[in-house]
Amino acid sequence: MILGLLVGLVFGLILISQRRDTGPEPTPTPTPTVQATPTPTTVVPTPTTAETTPEPTPTVVVPTVTPTTAPTPEPTAVATPTPSTETTPSPTAEPTVTTEVTPSPTATPTPLSDELPDTAGGGWKLLITMSIVLTAAGALLIIL
Repeated sequence: MILGLLVGLVFGLILISQRRDTGPEPTPTPTPTVQATPTPTTVVPTPTTAETTPEPTPTVVVPTVTPTTAPTPEPTAVATPTPSTETTPSPTAEPTVTTEVTPSPTATPTPLSDELPDTAGGGWKLLITMSIVLTAAGALLIIL
């Protein structure tokens, strides 16, 4: 992986140095300046505060009303609750149904090595493959 990064770095530096040697820099062309012609503007005079006469504001009188409270009548008869002689039967408790829970079979743990992919020798294959791919990509960019 480090070798692939180094190869990519070398080809990247080669590409950067080639891009810098593209020739003389083009001189910027001056843009023509356009002068705007002034347009006449009309000014509308606004009246000053001395010229305007204030209009009288009407005075509004709000009458105040004092609330009067009427005397509350006193109750003449007091209602007394009468005890009832009927008794309501209380509901009888129903027997609760117990369910038996069967234990689930315990899972046997699998060894960790069975879940890992087999990568023996995969690192070298990947390193060589990526080096070839980066070399080909760098050569293709240089040719173009």
